[in-house]
Amino acid sequence: MRFSTLPFLFVAFLLSCGGKADTPPGFVHSNGEIRREFKKSPGDFRSKYNGKEVAVWGTAEVVDLTGDVGLVRFKETEVDLSGTPTIRCEVEKANFSEFTDKKVAAGMQIRIKGTLDLTPSTMDLKHCRLEKTGAAAVSD
Repeated sequence: MRFSTLPFLFVAFLLSCGGKADTPPGFVHSNGEIRREFKKSPGDFRSKYNGKEVAVWGTAEVVDLTGDVGLVRFKETEVDLSGTPTIRCEVEKANFSEFTDKKVAAGMQIRIKGTLDLTPSTMDLKHCRLEKTGAAAVSD
């Protein structure tokens, strides 16, 4: 009998928390979520994320794997985020195959991970790696 109350207590605990807490660095964000968090408080965002590893998912808009450093950029569709830095993934040549083997192209859902370097106009993910593609990119 005692164990049957555990699920109820767990749900009650979650409801008492008052909703979703801020996600710590290293957890997965959507392109829109992380840019929305920047817009809310650029200073807090910088201290929380700059120089830390983050994972971001969204729809690829640009996939350019030429030269010594490739570039992957997310599609921006949310008008309310106009003026916030765009997210760019800088892919080292040694990691191009992660993207080419999975045939990553514009319009594809992807999850990437890298070390955030915040500039006035971009959120650059340095040493960017591909984590997942397709529907799996948006789930754990």
